[in-house]
Amino acid sequence: MIVLIDSIRYQLTTPKSEAVLENAIQSNCEHIFGPDSFYFDIKKKIKSKAGVASIPDGYVIFFTPKPRWAIIEVELASHPVYDHVIPQLSKFNKGIEDSSTRKKLVEILYGVFDDDEVLKARLKQKIKTGEVYKFISDLVSEQPLIIVAIDQRTEELDEAIDDIKGEVQVVEFRTFRREDVSDDVNAYMFEPVFSEPIIDTKPIIIYPKRPTITNSLFKLFDKKGVDNTTYDECESIAREVKPNTKFGKSHFSFYKKKYKEKRGGGLPRGPGELPRGLKLRSVYKGKEFTAEVVEDGKIRFRGHTYNSPSAVAKSAIESTGSKRSGPNGWTWWKCVDPETDEEKSLDDYRTDPQPEGTDKWGYRIGSKKARINAVLSTEPKTMKTLMQEAGLSNTQYGHLKSLIEKGFVEKTDKGFRKIGGSEPVIDTPPRDGFSEFWAPIRKEGLFKGKPVPIRDEGWIGKGIKGNYILLVLHNHACEMKLWFRGKDRLDRRKKIIALFPKTKYEYRLHESPKAAQVIFPVLDKGKKDRKDWPEIREKLTSTGAKIYNKILESDV
Repeated sequence: MIVLIDSIRYQLTTPKSEAVLENAIQSNCEHIFGPDSFYFDIKKKIKSKAGVASIPDGYVIFFTPKPRWAIIEVELASHPVYDHVIPQLSKFNKGIEDSSTRKKLVEILYGVFDDDEVLKARLKQKIKTGEVYKFISDLVSEQPLIIVAIDQRTEELDEAIDDIKGEVQVVEFRTFRREDVSDDVNAYMFEPVFSEPIIDTKPIIIYPKRPTITNSLFKLFDKKGVDNTTYDECESIAREVKPNTKFGKSHFSFYKKKYKEKRGGGLPRGPGELPRGLKLRSVYKGKEFTAEVVEDGKIRFRGHTYNSPSAVAKSAIESTGSKRSGPNGWTWWKCVDPETDEEKSLDDYRTDPQPEGTDKWGYRIGSKKARINAVLSTEPKTMKTLMQEAGLSNTQYGHLKSLIEKGFVEKTDKGFRKIGGSEPVIDTPPRDGFSEFWAPIRKEGLFKGKPVPIRDEGWIGKGIKGNYILLVLHNHACEMKLWFRGKDRLDRRKKIIALFPKTKYEYRLHESPKAAQVIFPVLDKGKKDRKDWPEIREKLTSTGAKIYNKILESDV
């Protein structure tokens, strides 16, 4: 077959492979599925309840104008229909019948948008809501369209797909190559899935990110909580990502520490956890805008209440006559941290370390329930008083009923009162301003007299031959570090570590632009394991003294 375009001849050709056809479809996805389509080049297994698996060539979300989602299967006409194509489509149908498979698919698709703020903003603009996860979840709960993209449609294929459950659409995608050039200059002929007019736009093609141990473990920590995740779970995931990896207890502690440093000790604050009364400000085109957080994390701006920082930022920008698309409100707004009086972006504020652990009654510090617990006293208080003192807008009768059943609280004619002593539900730091954990270590031994203020209670240190030895305390781990600074730090570290052969000592090396370190893991116990503090102190100090004395007695 010949196609003539402006006197130029194009010859019908067969793609060399399925991959070549798939690349051509990806490159032209906006013409096939619509200008606002999202094509996911993600090869993930779909499993049925019986464990029968298949791998689609991709997924697509498109608007016609109603949002739809589709599973993409790219095939060559040379493939046997009943032995290859039809079994694949049948497996797709069986796989998506399993609710757990759909749930995993929702997590995968949402993760792609969550990792790319620009991509997420484009979707939000299209669906006119900020609830991306809900949109994807609702969409995937519907029956998908199965699209078979093939280089040549046949009667056998049309006949066979009549027996396939659900809606199946065949897209015949034919390739014509220009005759008088050596390079591949192609024209394509196909019937688009949508019927809206084409506008000049670029296709949105989403390629999968190669999984890494760090990203995979961080997702697990996000899901289960970093301190609720076991070593065995992490090792299993690490080996799944990289089968030949060496993953020991020291690696487990390292990734937990890295996660806490990155996440600031926990997940970022959501809009509902911003403190009431927090003042926001921003400057745009020479104009200053101010807003204030009110109840339940809502934000008040120019007499209107908004549910998210981005919605407020968009309103502020539109008030200047600008047609700029809505920004990320978390980075657009600034605030003054009530605890430090430091101005920072709202995003930096929400990712600052938050209170960790639980109060004495077992409730997460910082939660609404813990805030109520903190203002309870032996003197009765009404619900209104408790809400005002805790900074809450919703009543907590259900929580207080639970405390009454546990014997912590009783209800009187005058309100709710705490039963027992007058000690606070939340532990308070020592009044002298120094860390309670390090107090015994500061009294005698190698680190005698070393001050450890509350703000620096994660470590205590001592100099040794121009270097530094540190005992380091994390929430659920502790370690000893040798710290080297200066231009010759790597040379000095090399001489020192020669004293500690790997056959006798377990350690790892770490470098930063200004320092080099040797890190000796000590225990998988730390600050939050209060009952084990004596053991932690003994292990830390004995390890530190052993390393210190070995260096001191050497010729290095």
